[in-house]
Amino acid sequence: MSIRKTFAVIGLSKFGIISVLSKIGQNNNALIFDGASSFTDEVFSKSRTVVPNLEVEIATCPIDASWEADVIVISDSFVRKAESIKKITKVSTGKTVIIVNDNEKKEDDFQNSESLLSLFPYSNVRSITEAEIESFDFMLPL
Repeated sequence: MSIRKTFAVIGLSKFGIISVLSKIGQNNNALIFDGASSFTDEVFSKSRTVVPNLEVEIATCPIDASWEADVIVISDSFVRKAESIKKITKVSTGKTVIIVNDNEKKEDDFQNSESLLSLFPYSNVRSITEAEIESFDFMLPL
């Protein structure tokens, strides 16, 4: 029996969120957040059909989602918003942070820069593209 983990999924596309939720499976919890509540409601409903036994909640803000999570899965477009990222940096200490690049290029200067690691100095940071979600093992220690 494995320990249930809580995943905060923040700012991803509908495809990205549903892909992550189906990958983490039915033995974990998920908190989803996006600034647009209608988008989040739509994704929430869709996720209940795709992974019926997954415990999914809509988070009211990125800080709450990140605070409760063991693993933070966040879009790079959210990370690029300085105001948004400052909100979760303090609560990401000691957690795994997976940054999903909206583009297909992993060579993105921002993703490979020291500034990315400096945003999450005491976290285990990984970077993947949205296309890699399907093959990424979210349950392995990172």
